[in-house]
Amino acid sequence: MIHRISRIASIGALIISGLFFLSACGMGSSSISGDYVSGTAATGQAIASATVTLVDSTGQVRTATTGNNGSFHISASGLKPPFLLKISTNNGTVLYSVSSDGNLTTVINITPLTDLIVRAWYGAQGTTADNAFSHIASYPAPTPAQVAGIIQGIQNMSQSWMTSAGVSSNFNLISSSFTAGTGNGFDQVLDEISITIDPSTGDITVTIQSGSNSQTSTVTASGGSITIETTVNGSAPVSNTISLSDNGNSSNGGSSGSSTTVPSAPTGLSATAGNNQVSLTWSAVTGSTSYNVYRGSASGVLSTKTKIATGITATNYTDSTASTGTTYYYQVTAVNSAGGSAGSTEIAATPTSGGSNGGSSSGTLMGGHIQGLPLTLSGTVTTIQNDGTSDGITTDGTNVYTASAGWDLINEIAISSGAIKPISSSINGFPFGITTDGSNLYVTDRYGSDIWKISISTGTITTIASNLNDPTGITTDGTYLYITDWLDGTIRKMAIASGAISNVASGFSNPTGITTDGTYLYVTDSNKGTVSKILISTGAVTTIASGFSNPQGITTDETNLYVVDSNNGTVSKIVISTGFMTTVATGLNGLTGGNLANYEPSYITTDGKSLYVSNNGNTVIWKIQ
Repeated sequence: MIHRISRIASIGALIISGLFFLSACGMGSSSISGDYVSGTAATGQAIASATVTLVDSTGQVRTATTGNNGSFHISASGLKPPFLLKISTNNGTVLYSVSSDGNLTTVINITPLTDLIVRAWYGAQGTTADNAFSHIASYPAPTPAQVAGIIQGIQNMSQSWMTSAGVSSNFNLISSSFTAGTGNGFDQVLDEISITIDPSTGDITVTIQSGSNSQTSTVTASGGSITIETTVNGSAPVSNTISLSDNGNSSNGGSSGSSTTVPSAPTGLSATAGNNQVSLTWSAVTGSTSYNVYRGSASGVLSTKTKIATGITATNYTDSTASTGTTYYYQVTAVNSAGGSAGSTEIAATPTSGGSNGGSSSGTLMGGHIQGLPLTLSGTVTTIQNDGTSDGITTDGTNVYTASAGWDLINEIAISSGAIKPISSSINGFPFGITTDGSNLYVTDRYGSDIWKISISTGTITTIASNLNDPTGITTDGTYLYITDWLDGTIRKMAIASGAISNVASGFSNPTGITTDGTYLYVTDSNKGTVSKILISTGAVTTIASGFSNPQGITTDETNLYVVDSNNGTVSKIVISTGFMTTVATGLNGLTGGNLANYEPSYITTDGKSLYVSNNGNTVIWKIQ
C-alpha cells in the first residue's frame, strides 16, 4: 500500500539568538552551554510532543522531545558528525533528516523534504533509511558534500514553486530558518506539497499543487544515482540524474532520456545584446539533456568563468543580470547523466542602451511589444478610454495602437496622457490583428484576406499582401511579418521588403494570437486551448501550456509570456524556461465600472512596465500594473 505524507499547515520557526536553550520535554527550557543540534520538526503542521532520535557516525544515540511548535534541542557534546535524525509523526509515519555540514552545533530541520533527501541517498546505496538508522556503522550517513548534491537536485525540482512563494534561492532545505503558520515562504511550499512512497519499490512521488498549476516528480534511487523525472502542467517529462560518488560530485541533467557518453561541446553559439541583457542561442547537441551557461568579464578558458545558469533544456538563454556598457564573454556546455562537455567557442557581447532593434532606453521593440525588462505586476487593473471597441493591440513604448474591426478604425493612444488620435479612419475592411516596427503599423484585414502597412506619421495605407485565407494575429521581427491563418491552421511568414510569403508551421486548429522574441514564435490556439512555441529557423513546434478555455492575445517580456483567456476573463503569466503558470489578473469579463459587464478581453501588449489588454465589446483598454 502506498503511504502518503501531506503537508497541511505550518512549520515551527527556530530563532537562535545568543542564548542557547535545551528543552528536555519541549515544554520548559533550561540554559545550556556546549555544542547542540537544534531544529524544527514538521509535516506542514508542527510535530509536537514527539521524540527525536539522533545517531552520530559512531552509533551514539541521543533523544529529545519536540515542543508545541515542533522545535527541539539535543546536546551534541562528545558526538561525532555527520548526524542522522528521525521522528515519528502523530500518525506513526517516520521522517528522517541529516547534517548538511560537519559542525557539532548545527541546525537540522526534519520535514518531508529532508526525509526525501535521506531516503533517496540510501536508496542509491541499495538499502533503506530504516535499515541504515539501525546499522549506522555499516551504512554511514552521507557527507555534507554528498548531501549538497542531493539538495541541489531536489531544489531544482521545486525551485519554481520556491521562487513563487518568495523563498530565497540560497535557502537550504535542511538548515535554513523559516516561520511556521503564516502560509507564506517555505511554509507555503510545504502546504502545497504531498509525497507518496511505494514501499515495494522505494520510488517516491512528489506532487506540488497551487491553484491550476501542478507538478509531479518521480524520484527513483538505485545503483549509486538518483533520478528525478518532473512533469509540469502535463508537459513532457524532464529528467535530472544525480550521479553520487565518494567525493560528493554529482551530474545534473535536464530532459527526458539519458546518455552513457559525455556529449560534445555545443556549436553555433551567438549573442544578441539588448538593454541590460544578452540573449544567447546555440545549436542542439545530440545526447544532451540540458545545458549550462558560463560568463566571464574577460576572455579566457571555461575555468575562468562563472556558471550563471544550469539545467537549461532549451537552446537559448537570456542573461538579464548583464549591465549596459560592460563586455561579457560567454560559453555553453552540454550535459547528460555521464557529465558535462567541454565549453563551446567563446562569444562576447556588450549590452547597450536601447537594445539591438532600435528600442527605447527602457527596453527593446520586438514583435510589437517592448521586451527585455521582466515585468513586476501587482495585478491592479485600471482603464484607458478608446474611441471604439478594439481587437488587436500593439505598442512602440510611447503609444498604444488599436485595431477596431467593428468601427473600421486604427487609433493611437498616448500612454502618458491617454490622448486619442485616429491614425486612419478611411479603412474599408475588417482591421483585426496589429503590430508595429516603430515606423509602420501592420494590420490584418481578417475577412478581406489582406495585410495592410500603415505609416504612423502620415496614415498612408498600402496593401502589401492579398488572398490570405483568414489572417488573424500578426507580429514582426523587423524583417518578416508572422501571421496566423485561423481557418487554415497555418503560421505564415512574409518578407516585408519583397512580399514573399511562405509557411513556417501548420497543424494548428485555430491559431489566433502570435508574438516573437526574434528566435521563437509563440502562438495561442483558441480551439485547442494551448500555447505553443515555434523555432523560427526550423519550424519545430512545442506545446508549452494547455488547459485554457479560449486563449487569444499573447505578448512577452522575453522572460515570460502573458496570455489572455477570453472566456475566463483572465491574464496568465507563463515562465518561458519552465512552463510555470500563474494568474496575474482575473474578472476582466465581469468588471462593472464603465459598463464593462459581459465584455471579454481579447488581445494584449506591453510597454515594458504594464500590460494593455483590448476589449472587443466596449470602448476601453485595460491596463494591468
